[in-house]
Amino acid sequence: MKFILSLIFLYSIHAFSQNAMNPTGSSFSRKANIDYTNYYDQIRKAEDLVAKQEFAKALPVYQSAFDPYGFLFLKDCKTATQVAIHAGELEPAFYFLKLGFRNGLELKSVQKEKWLASLQKHPSWKSTVEEYPELRAAYLSRINPEVRDTVRKMFRKDQRKAMGALFTFTSAAQDKYAEKKFAPHSEKQMAKLLGIIKAHGYPGEQLIGTEIWASVILSHHNSITEKYAQSDSLYPYIRPKLLDAVKKGQMNPNEFAFVDDWFVAVGSGRKDNAYGILQNDVTQAETIKINKSRKELGLRSLETQFKLSSIQQLTGIQFYIKRAR
Repeated sequence: MKFILSLIFLYSIHAFSQNAMNPTGSSFSRKANIDYTNYYDQIRKAEDLVAKQEFAKALPVYQSAFDPYGFLFLKDCKTATQVAIHAGELEPAFYFLKLGFRNGLELKSVQKEKWLASLQKHPSWKSTVEEYPELRAAYLSRINPEVRDTVRKMFRKDQRKAMGALFTFTSAAQDKYAEKKFAPHSEKQMAKLLGIIKAHGYPGEQLIGTEIWASVILSHHNSITEKYAQSDSLYPYIRPKLLDAVKKGQMNPNEFAFVDDWFVAVGSGRKDNAYGILQNDVTQAETIKINKSRKELGLRSLETQFKLSSIQQLTGIQFYIKRAR
């Protein structure tokens, strides 16, 4: 249960900001057979170029990733915008910024960002702001407000239930609480989540505007206890459906990797990991295995991630590197 405790406050600030949005309708058409494999491949190629500090060369690769798809992951739009600004290519920067607004980026949230300062001084900023309401409306039309409200309530319920572990003071007591109290609750949550997936698709960024709530529910379930994870049949049953959601762009590959790493780590007593998110000190043999899994999922290699982390510190460009905290 101590693993759950490390997740309780993982996204608290972000989740609070997500609650402020109140979409009023949903007219976004989801084509069930859209394949995002090429999207992930192109994003990975762009990141490889950025890792080599070839910022300008990465911009057309980002565009080739974005152009065929109606829905884009917001983090990619934000990163592409920052890379364009750093490269001094302001026209592509405005293009990527508008894509960000169309995919959930709020004007008020970025106006205070330092990385946007150069764009706000540009003549095109005024027309971009004027276009924002239309772009925001396009975003809101994609969101399913009923499913969003349901998953938000599930997330809050999960957080409250996990908080019960704070009142246990030994590892044995935490495990007992996890298996006797949290596990039955979590099994109901998983059944409800499965129903949503079957009826609407995975409730991630594409469907409800945030990837946080459902992935935390899944991560909580996967971090109950080592004993529970070893005998669990619910996550292994839902896992192929999550992989299918990744392929369709309904679930961010980073979120799947995060969820799956918890299942592998907890079930192995922290000895194994699937995608190298929860454990940084991996052997050469483990790195090869992890990189293979990451590539199949559509994620950057560990080497590229290390380089991007250095560039992030050097330039301030955010690559939204997923790590356990």
